[in-house]
Amino acid sequence: MRIKSRILASLLCIMTVLCSCSDNDGSSLSSGDDISSYNKAHSSQIDQSSFQESSQPDDTIKQESTDIKQRFGDIISDTSSALVQDSSFTIDESTVGKDIAQMYDYINKTGCFPVYKGVDIEYYPMGELALEPMLDELRAAKKFIFLEYYILNEGQMWDAIYEILKEKAADGVEVMVMYDLLINSPYLPSDFQQQLESDGIKCIPFSGAGEGKSSDTNLRDHRKIMVIDGKTAFTGGVNIDDGYINITHEYGVWKDNVIKIKGSAAGSFTLMVMQLWNASGGDLEYENYLNVDSKTDDNGYIMPFSDSPYDKYLVGKSFYLTMLENASDYIYITTPYLIPDKEFEDAMISTAARGVDVKVYVPGTSDLAVAGMMTRSHYKSLIDGGVKIFEYKKGFIHSKVFVSDDVKAIVGTVNIDNRSFLYDFECGVYIYGKEAISDILAEFTDNENDFREITSEEAAKYSNVSGYLFKGIEGYF
Repeated sequence: MRIKSRILASLLCIMTVLCSCSDNDGSSLSSGDDISSYNKAHSSQIDQSSFQESSQPDDTIKQESTDIKQRFGDIISDTSSALVQDSSFTIDESTVGKDIAQMYDYINKTGCFPVYKGVDIEYYPMGELALEPMLDELRAAKKFIFLEYYILNEGQMWDAIYEILKEKAADGVEVMVMYDLLINSPYLPSDFQQQLESDGIKCIPFSGAGEGKSSDTNLRDHRKIMVIDGKTAFTGGVNIDDGYINITHEYGVWKDNVIKIKGSAAGSFTLMVMQLWNASGGDLEYENYLNVDSKTDDNGYIMPFSDSPYDKYLVGKSFYLTMLENASDYIYITTPYLIPDKEFEDAMISTAARGVDVKVYVPGTSDLAVAGMMTRSHYKSLIDGGVKIFEYKKGFIHSKVFVSDDVKAIVGTVNIDNRSFLYDFECGVYIYGKEAISDILAEFTDNENDFREITSEEAAKYSNVSGYLFKGIEGYF
């Protein structure tokens, strides 16, 4: 079901992009183009001016519908101080680590993203391990529940969640559901939104489309967020779909993850959902949902973040590059799609050349044949550059994780491809110095037999031609 909906969405995107090109005097930008405004892959010094910004001109796909884009921009500006940075610690390398210290000012140009201390984190290395904790937190909701998911498919997972949502709405808990319209509409009932609303659940399907801008259909809400009462948030790779928790097995074992954030940092995810909700036609009052003080005694720091296709900043890509360039011992990565642009590929090779152990874990079976070919087209150059690549023998990996040097990690929704970097709403959490790092690292060190390393000789057998032929449509599937 997922692959059919993605193929349908891809065809629609390609058609609308072609139409938009003819409406714009033939001007267009291939997502395979190098969109970076600088190249810092070989730099050992990072300054604030070098972080990622898109260099796309105003008449390209990223310059999208003036209506929702303008509303979203106004909301980001209006909520730039909605969450207050804790002043009990200083944002510098000695406290929050080098990566956050370097990225803090840059990230806060794109929204309101404090660093939090005293937040509990629980990491679930498989989607099915997270379902009961998610249901338990939903059952405990007292004030509000926010759900924002890229894919929301009917099935056992949704049925279990939906029953609780209906009960909570009947009890007076405010329940709001948001999902990506384009990717879900072919397979959800035509009256799905009306069904939810009849059960007291507010619902807004996200669409980037605006008046006279057919190519806006290429923008997607790829985030996965569940927030309960502003005190607990879940994010990661898992959508609401039975395949993500291995009830169904379309691609073998589906390896995915969820991270639970409990404490005041959940407020960042509350704000993310509210911003896009209001930009899409909602009218929530921020102060009614953000006044939550829920600190715990856990150590370490975290920084939730989001990335938007409506601004010039490439937040997810910049965080990944910063972690690569600051890694000193090792950096391990899982990604379902390893489709880097030249800058990102150079950064990975440069990191390995410094003696850092760079390992990348990718699917053995891809959910998208084109993406699988494009991923494998990068194997030879990366392996020859010192990067080690491992394929999952049991099926498909959908988790997106960076972990480095025993002290830092990123868990979220951002893939290593231009669709995530340019065209999608994304989110994640940067973690520094917390005990949960060991749980994330264990996903790599405790499951070595589930992977096989790809040799340079094997990589040479994969066609570079097939991968690069598809590069021009990378952003459209």
